[in-house]
Amino acid sequence: SIEPHELPAEAALRELEEETGLRLDTLWVLPFVGMYYDVVHNTINAVPCFAGIVEHSTTITLSREHSAYAWLTLLEAQNCLRIPSHRQACLSFYDALLHPLERGESSLCALYRRA
Repeated sequence: SIEPHELPAEAALRELEEETGLRLDTLWVLPFVGMYYDVVHNTINAVPCFAGIVEHSTTITLSREHSAYAWLTLLEAQNCLRIPSHRQACLSFYDALLHPLERGESSLCALYRRA
């Protein structure tokens, strides 16, 4: 979760490092906001989505929160996800960032760089 002093992108970078050992300096802000209802607090939450790019040969060091990871294609990732908004976030990642980069174009996603 986001600490009181953090921006959402800062929290994403921190959580990524804590849970996978990956230290990224750049995130892309995807044009997608996930929504979910928190039954405990009776709130509807809007969650910004970020993307980072790493080489598939990068070493991953999982925290105790996780037991496994896998490198997946877009279709494989979407097939693993049960929540529709998570599948939509994957598609946004591909459409807004990966597909333009594959074609040698600039992405329309905003960049966030670690301070």
